[in-house]
Amino acid sequence: MLKPGHPAAAHAALPRPNPVAAVFGTVCYPHYFITSTGNVLEMMPAPKPDLCEIPATGKPEVRWFALKQYAANFAVIWLLILLFHVNRFYAFLKPETQTALLILAAGYTAGGLLWMLFFPAKMPESSACLAITAVARVVRDFKLRPAERAGQPRINQREKVALRILAVKIFFTPLMMNFLVMNFADVRERLSWPGDWFFAPEFFNQFIFPQAIAVIFFVDTFVFTFGYIVESKLLKSEVRSVEPTLLGWGVALMCYPPFNGVSTKYLGWYANQDATFDSEAATCALRIALVVLFAIYVWASIALGPKASNLTNRGIVAGGPYAFVRHPAYASKVLAWWVMFLAAPSLWGAASMLAWSFVYFMRAYTEERHLLLDPDYHVYCARVKNKFIPGVW
Repeated sequence: MLKPGHPAAAHAALPRPNPVAAVFGTVCYPHYFITSTGNVLEMMPAPKPDLCEIPATGKPEVRWFALKQYAANFAVIWLLILLFHVNRFYAFLKPETQTALLILAAGYTAGGLLWMLFFPAKMPESSACLAITAVARVVRDFKLRPAERAGQPRINQREKVALRILAVKIFFTPLMMNFLVMNFADVRERLSWPGDWFFAPEFFNQFIFPQAIAVIFFVDTFVFTFGYIVESKLLKSEVRSVEPTLLGWGVALMCYPPFNGVSTKYLGWYANQDATFDSEAATCALRIALVVLFAIYVWASIALGPKASNLTNRGIVAGGPYAFVRHPAYASKVLAWWVMFLAAPSLWGAASMLAWSFVYFMRAYTEERHLLLDPDYHVYCARVKNKFIPGVW
């Protein structure tokens, strides 16, 4: 029998959101306070979960809170390490990447334990703890009878954000680490002096260009790998919000392995950074343009610094190339693809390039729609008017 004040009566009349909506925030209903006569007095916000509730200043409570955060992080990290090793989805990870992820997990296990023991009051709230709380509640909810289930608290907004943060980190951290390992190997492989023709176009085409591209993408993936791994109040890189729509996630994920395999199957891919003209001089000119464009691209990554991360808002960046346009990385990357395409143009290639340009336009569109939830981004947009081309668009 339900006690007086139980919100089941109000919730029974509300449609129940599906699990995807519960995570992405497309449907969310408030909790209601009900009197014993069934009259709705007022809407109340969802209560904070007990497991991860931030404690008062009492020392035992602070230590208990710190222990729960560490335990949740420990459990999630090592579960993911196991997943990366046994799941065929992650078969693309190189052995060096697996080793690096293992070292990072061991580093957190030791470092996080020491931090918890000596600085419990500074232990940050864990997305893993909030996510585990939400999942545990959903599992418990499905075990209840429908009448009892209706009154149980649903996933609240803090837990939704935590689940999205974990999803971003789980997908992008091993991926960026793998890119970092491959780009580092590429840099090492190309560190050999070619010899004779220092001032010839061939020297730039065969040595400077591939070395520059390898270094650019090594720096880019290093910055993003650091951004996915480290979230710090000291570095002002804490996640404020996560992309709440399936469209935003979809256009982002289709650009990365393994999903880009499906994307390129249907959209094609005609941009090749190793493309050449018949003339060494023309090829040199094309590759100089590519180095300039990719330099702008990596400049944007460096400007993001510890805030570098897809699908998240970790604070608005207005320096570097972001002082001139709002999406310098997308603009320079897509323009570089079009420059590559010039070496071997075709009708189908043009259609493919237009399709990929539209994908990145949609990435910019969904990112702006998400970031406009932050008042700081409105200020930034008022100062930087153009999205892609300074003074034009």
